[in-house]
Amino acid sequence: MYELSARWPTDERFGLISQVRRAAVSVSANLAEGAGRDTPGEIARFGRIALGSLYEVDSLLEVASTLSDIDPPSPQIRQGLVELAKRIECYVAHHEGRQRNRVREDDALSYAAAGCDQDPEPRTQDPD
Repeated sequence: MYELSARWPTDERFGLISQVRRAAVSVSANLAEGAGRDTPGEIARFGRIALGSLYEVDSLLEVASTLSDIDPPSPQIRQGLVELAKRIECYVAHHEGRQRNRVREDDALSYAAAGCDQDPEPRTQDPD
């Protein structure tokens, strides 16, 4: 996002440029903060916040290309945003499953619904 926004008009420096850069940094910052938490629920919560920031980036790119003399993002950037959103959804679905503290057969369905190919981390079932 920094490279893309660096080409935007300088009059957007304190507006859209600043917002899109903060939102982009927020994605990784929230994933990192969640990873430092102790519970799967907290990890999932920060993953959802990161996903919201990613949607904010997408929205700001759309606003920038609509309201300013800025080219719309390339198909590669759009595809990258979609792929990252899918990965974060899978990450959140995995940790929400761990939050339930049990392995269920229908967990695979939640991963499939999120567009996940497989469980991002193998889990073991606790002995009864």
